[in-house]
Amino acid sequence: MYNSDLTCTDVDRYISDSSYEYSGECKDSSDNAISGYSSTWVDNGDGTETDSWTDFYGNSGTQTKKVEVLTDYDSLVTIGTTTSYLERSTIESTTSEWGQVGDESFYSRTKTVVGLIESVEVAGKTYRDCILMANVRNWSRATDLDMYCADVGLVAQTSNSIGQNYRLVSFEPNNTRSTQSLNSQSYSGSDKTSADKARAEMQKARSQD
Repeated sequence: MYNSDLTCTDVDRYISDSSYEYSGECKDSSDNAISGYSSTWVDNGDGTETDSWTDFYGNSGTQTKKVEVLTDYDSLVTIGTTTSYLERSTIESTTSEWGQVGDESFYSRTKTVVGLIESVEVAGKTYRDCILMANVRNWSRATDLDMYCADVGLVAQTSNSIGQNYRLVSFEPNNTRSTQSLNSQSYSGSDKTSADKARAEMQKARSQD
């Protein structure tokens, strides 16, 4: 059940295309922490990825998986177009109770472009050249609306699957990140980083079930 008296803060730290960190914490109305989770993701550059995590109770784990991208997001899509991501991962090493060496799983996500937004204000900041995508989560089948803006990435999200809304409150440009552009017809740029975030979010959601 979603408690509207909770204040939850998520911090996404994009380091590079091969490294990402996440931390999140929820506090009650008395400012007491009642839940928390942190994770790191690293692309090892050899076809494997390593995820490490620590939860509110001090439990932690690390897994290295072989990852095969079977279908990647299209780099150029237009309004009404559906694009999808599908990968297969196989555990090669683990210190976690979740899974054993050799276990195989699939991750998938489908997104449909539903609109373009020239300019939008989120948390007091103005972002331009934005795209609105309907995002179907593979584990709940709920449809969220994700708003991505040029040179920034995800700035707002309505999450029907977990009953929460997301909005970007701060952003520091990273010069190593590729520039994305948008015109009235199409959106250009890779969505792989969003897929990486999605995996971290899914892992967090599973740990809280």
